[in-house]
Amino acid sequence: MENLSIHIFPQSDRGQIFYREYLLRKVNKDIFKDKKIRYLLPESYHQQTNICVINDKTKKILAVTAIQESPRDPNIVWTTFISTDPEYRGLGLAKWLVRARFEYMRKQYPGKILQISSYTCMGFLFIKPLIDEISKEFPDVPIMENGFRGMERQLNAMRLELETTGKVLSPAVDLC
Repeated sequence: MENLSIHIFPQSDRGQIFYREYLLRKVNKDIFKDKKIRYLLPESYHQQTNICVINDKTKKILAVTAIQESPRDPNIVWTTFISTDPEYRGLGLAKWLVRARFEYMRKQYPGKILQISSYTCMGFLFIKPLIDEISKEFPDVPIMENGFRGMERQLNAMRLELETTGKVLSPAVDLC
């Protein structure tokens, strides 16, 4: 993956750099219009930390994910989306972003919970297995999945605990 690197744009001031240095470039002009990179919303990129895979030679954004501190719970950091330009799918960029997200959580938010939003159908097929795989490398970054699938995962973990230990040690978490 020559000329590709991860760039992290923390919320607030650095969001301006993200906008000025990357989103205004000609190579990225159709990012919003054609929804090449879905869910990257211009009204919200200043409020979240954007983690991007960028071609350093052309400054083209190939893939992006975002995390944001929860305004409701100081112990939770939300991850809201991950998106790859359709022309660059199948290269492992999403896996690279998921790993970078966990590394960023470990460094910037030690001990906080990474809450993963509900998956789309594609996310359930492609992203959930990546998160399940990579989260094993980061046991110090607790994760919580949101919505029905998150509840299903929590309940399965609790069932397994009950079967192996005879009791449920994990607290029940409201994931809806």
